[in-house]
This record gives sequence, structure tokens and C-alpha cells, in this order.
Amino acid sequence: IEESVHEARYYKAQEERAKEHAIGFTDAFSQKAPCSSDIIAHYSWDYAQQTHHPANPLQPGPIYFKTPRKCAIFGICNNGINLQYDYLIDEICTTGKGANTTVSYLYHFFKTFGMGEKDAYLHADNCSGMINLFSNFTLLCLV
Repeated sequence: IEESVHEARYYKAQEERAKEHAIGFTDAFSQKAPCSSDIIAHYSWDYAQQTHHPANPLQPGPIYFKTPRKCAIFGICNNGINLQYDYLIDEICTTGKGANTTVSYLYHFFKTFGMGEKDAYLHADNCSGMINLFSNFTLLCLV
């Protein structure tokens, strides 16, 4: 229990530090060059449950109910500026929730929506694939 309390305090301290550094940050939607700002950011991410939405995959004849289609959700939250980005992945395009898929989403996120931060705190859920993710993410950072 003491370990979890210590981790929760550490998480909150990182989040507060990121909020302090993001006070003057006003433009969250423009693309910025990597490592172009002295801002410290705090990101957390996770996969949400799949949602269903109505679809009509060219079914012959009229039907009362449309066939539901699955949509996976991967969310990344920038806790320093309280802004969340969600990736909606159609069931045809999904490749699972493994490390390679997660690293691909993170790479796209940092390339497209990153704040140009030099330091970033990263937190993910505690699923077993995250161990493999961090080894892949480390290799990605070295490239």
C-alpha cells in the first residue's frame, strides 16, 4: 500500500510540474518542431472499450436495424493543459492493442500534436504489453 501511495504522489507531482510549465502555452493545435521548447509535458494514454455505431455494409433489401460496426478508441491525454486526443480506429483497420500499434499511435501523436517539449513524463496503463512497449519506444527514441 505504501508503494502505491508513493507512486500516486509522484504522479501528482509530475502532473503539477507539467501544469506549471504549461501556464504560458497558448497554441495547442499547431505542429511544433521536436525539442523546440523548454516546456515539460505529462502524457497518459490507454485503450478504451470498443464502441459500436450503426453501419450498412451494402446489405440487400430494407432492414429495420443496421448492422453495428466496432470502433476502437485509443486516447492520449496531455495532463499539463488538460487536453485529450482520441484515435478512433475502425474494426477493419485495427491491428490489436500490442506494443507496435501503441508505439505507432504515440509516434504519430508526438509528430503531429507534440508541444515541442524537451522533457516529457509518460504514463500508461499497467497491462502486460507495456513492458514490451517501453523497450520498443526506447528503440524508437534512439532512431
